[in-house]
Amino acid sequence: MKTKHLLIIGLTASSLAIGSSQAIAASFLIDTFDVPISSPPGFPLPDTGTNPIFLNGPGQMATNTFTGPTNQVIGGQREIKFTQTTSLAPGLSSNASVFTGSGNYDGFFDLDNNSKTNSKAELTWNNMMATGQQNFNVLSGANDEKGIKIDYSSEGIAFNLQLIVFDGMNASTVTKSFNPGGVATDDSALFSFDEILMGGPVDLSMVNYVKLIITGNRGFDLSINQIGTYEIPEPSTLLGLLAVFSTGAFSLKRKTEEK
Repeated sequence: MKTKHLLIIGLTASSLAIGSSQAIAASFLIDTFDVPISSPPGFPLPDTGTNPIFLNGPGQMATNTFTGPTNQVIGGQREIKFTQTTSLAPGLSSNASVFTGSGNYDGFFDLDNNSKTNSKAELTWNNMMATGQQNFNVLSGANDEKGIKIDYSSEGIAFNLQLIVFDGMNASTVTKSFNPGGVATDDSALFSFDEILMGGPVDLSMVNYVKLIITGNRGFDLSINQIGTYEIPEPSTLLGLLAVFSTGAFSLKRKTEEK
């Protein structure tokens, strides 16, 4: 199980994320993966894989849709389309599932390939029209300091993330490749609004759906812990937070010395 890198408080609230090279404030989530892979009924127990999709032949494809709470999945709907693209031997499986979380652990989407298989996963959040278009551009600051953040865990094999944002008329497509060099990695992929707007003339104040397409080299495994928007705080905000942390550390040191 993975612990989330972002602390989501509300639509426009901010929090400090620790663990990356930059302090990043969270705005609103797209998906926490704290809800299962399929539509109700059938909510599973926490910390369990839910209705995993198993494919054991090249060209096989399956689709699962979850419809549920809008405070956990943007628009209230997540669709997962999963395709096995390569198999070097018959019967070898690729699988995708959503593990729900509890306590200090949170849910995550998990994609797992055999060393001789490959697959493609397409995650689409496409029910936003039913609840009104989502305004992704409510954040302050420059477009190169805010965007969409994807927290992931990789087992070390190269993979690609393609992000598509659609406003009902125009779409933006941005693709990024990641090569962990054989080292298991917990990290975040950042798609700034600058990059998204360069990918196409999409209106970020009227987003209808978001799609994430995941591909990679044969045998790649990937877990996605959360996808949401981010913003890098202003320097004055960071200085204030550092002052708070420094004061706390000084107080702790004094208490230790007094003992």
